[in-house]
Amino acid sequence: MMRFDLSALIMVFLLAVAAAPTVPLGAVAAGSPPTEDFQLFKNLPPAGDFDMQTMDGAPLSLTQLKGRVVLMNFWRSNCPYCEQEKQHLRKMLRMLNRPDVTVLSVNLWDTPEWVRRYARANGNDFLIASRAGDKQSAVDNVVRGRLLGYFVVNSDNEAVFEVKGFPTTYVIDGEGRVVAVHHGMARWDSPSISRWVAGLAPAIKDTETTRVERNDERLPEWLDRLLGSPIAVAAQTQRARGPRLTGRPAEELGGAHSGSSGSARWGRDFGVSPTR
Repeated sequence: MMRFDLSALIMVFLLAVAAAPTVPLGAVAAGSPPTEDFQLFKNLPPAGDFDMQTMDGAPLSLTQLKGRVVLMNFWRSNCPYCEQEKQHLRKMLRMLNRPDVTVLSVNLWDTPEWVRRYARANGNDFLIASRAGDKQSAVDNVVRGRLLGYFVVNSDNEAVFEVKGFPTTYVIDGEGRVVAVHHGMARWDSPSISRWVAGLAPAIKDTETTRVERNDERLPEWLDRLLGSPIAVAAQTQRARGPRLTGRPAEELGGAHSGSSGSARWGRDFGVSPTR
């Protein structure tokens, strides 16, 4: 009798697992990030501008990047985890291969000259920015004599972002709104996180079409075979008329931000503690 009851329970359990609803992979991209290490913003505050410059010395602002998904990654020189995270970010960018996803690598703590030397030695996968000359865009967050991190401030000395440790990355959507923040190193090249990042630009994703370039006099042989003779003939006819055929262009995407309050988790999560 006991054996029958145990078998029945196992069967009920297996049937319940089989009937349980599953979450499609696309739902991760459309909703929240696939790990609770990300801290989400409910009201999606606008990303505040602050003074920074490109490696050419040109002024740069977050407003200029509106229309792209921006991963704004704060880092500094003496941060081993920052270098490790950059490898994950590079792999993610190559996996996605999307012009509407940009990594903005911001170093406001080392001199602009040092950041320029670093950029020359480490390629151009990211948009690298430093502080603008002598302007101070990062100030210490000191409470009762203890350094708890830094505030990134705008030209009016108002705090627009908080950096509790390094690396810290803010995720900004195509409309210039702060979606989430991650304190510490993240594995951005994991499939679930990469899909979530790509899903923050749905307008580009949904309207993206294949652009058929008309620079050649004939279709590639493999494409001719794939399309079949009726379509190929129509394409040849259209090409003979002269106009350039392209896909419908993708549409343009039209207080200090931080995570939850309280002390940040240092240890394995952070390459550099703000504690001096």
